[in-house]
Amino acid sequence: MKPNDKHHDAARIEHEAADWIARRAGGLTTAEAAEFDRWWRADERRAAAVARLEAAEDRLRGLAHFAGDGEFRAMLPVADTRASRIHWKVWIPWAVAASIAAAFFLTRPGAGSAEAPPVYATTEHGYQRLMFDGVIVQLNERTVLRPAGDRAVAELIRGEACIAVIAGARGFSLQAGKQIVRCAAGNVIVRVADGRVSVLVTAGSAEIHDGRGETQRVNAGERITIDEVGTTPARSEQLAPAQMQEVLAWQAPRLPFAETRLADAIEHFNLFNWEQFELVDPALGERQVNGVFRADNADTFAAYLRREHRIVTERVNRTSSSDRNSPGGVSILLRPAP
Repeated sequence: MKPNDKHHDAARIEHEAADWIARRAGGLTTAEAAEFDRWWRADERRAAAVARLEAAEDRLRGLAHFAGDGEFRAMLPVADTRASRIHWKVWIPWAVAASIAAAFFLTRPGAGSAEAPPVYATTEHGYQRLMFDGVIVQLNERTVLRPAGDRAVAELIRGEACIAVIAGARGFSLQAGKQIVRCAAGNVIVRVADGRVSVLVTAGSAEIHDGRGETQRVNAGERITIDEVGTTPARSEQLAPAQMQEVLAWQAPRLPFAETRLADAIEHFNLFNWEQFELVDPALGERQVNGVFRADNADTFAAYLRREHRIVTERVNRTSSSDRNSPGGVSILLRPAP
């Protein structure tokens, strides 16, 4: 596809999404709502366009509070009494469309350096894997993520995201509902759905800040669920390894190895895991490995190396090692059996 074709296609999708949002604001029939649902789920670009428009709509909706401000109202021209009855739902779609049009002209090629952060959205049965400065973010289906200008910060608008902060990265902060989840090193799964925010730590630890100065620490194997619309207190629970594997199942790609050098294989594993394989003896890197392994399951691969290649594995906590400058994490040292 030519560059001009891509821009034309993107503009068409934005136009169609704006039309749907405007129609929805005025009310959709059951059949129209189903058609809209099918439309945006069929293409991740459509899902992203809808997410951008909904975010703009939310920001514009916040202007409604000015309607009760007497000083602000006095600045407005005298309006016809019939016009004053117009509901915000009538004008906000046009404002949304105008904001998208302005964003298009401001961010098109040659328009200058101003560019809105991208919005990542997945459809049903669609997944995405993103990399931000040493942080791996995997998005489950029907998920919308909006990074801020600083790529170490993002907002999870809806859905589920798995965050893996690998050694040496500067950490990651995620806005989820009213909560801010911060992870310096480890694996964290955050879900936003039905007015609830859940945070599960599978490795390392994380902190949840509620915006009122209160902080909760979440450790490995612990899940905290926060009800943001009701009065139910936050619930904490410990998950067994089998339960965590069930939660993680959606984001576990498989790594197929066929006569693959061990050095190459562990490079692939280290991209997906907080626990990092390290070769104590570089000669081990030339051994050939075979099989299909879950990318997020270092234990299974370590067991295979012990069983099939007589390789000794040893876990070392970096924070207790001689390297005091390490940000934390765990190394799985590989050495030949005596």
